[in-house]
Amino acid sequence: MNRTDERSIGDLFTELSQEVSLLIKQEMVLLRLEMTEKVQQYSRAAVYFVAAGLIAYAGFLALTGAAVFALWLFLPGWLAALIVALVWGGISFMLVQQGKSLIEHTELTPHKTVETLKEITRGQPDEHRSAA
Repeated sequence: MNRTDERSIGDLFTELSQEVSLLIKQEMVLLRLEMTEKVQQYSRAAVYFVAAGLIAYAGFLALTGAAVFALWLFLPGWLAALIVALVWGGISFMLVQQGKSLIEHTELTPHKTVETLKEITRGQPDEHRSAA
């Protein structure tokens, strides 16, 4: 009987171990890619929050005084200031809501990687039992 084409059980386990190791490494690469995508989505949402803050601050400093003085020509000063503050508050609120909606629709769980790793760990003990 020619055994040159046959491999021992030890060789098969070694090969299996190497392939499982490679598969796990590839899943880790996929995990890294998925998490990078999730972080980029959160980064885009953060831009909206930063923009909301900057616009609110810059608007308050640069235009509030001018708008209040312009309205003061027709209204009492306190009413002019209140109207300008409400306008800037509304703009800031809309930007915050936009950023919030981006975050609410972004999930951090890397579903593909989790499922594949579950399949790998479920399948591995069965392979060891059938070979033994």
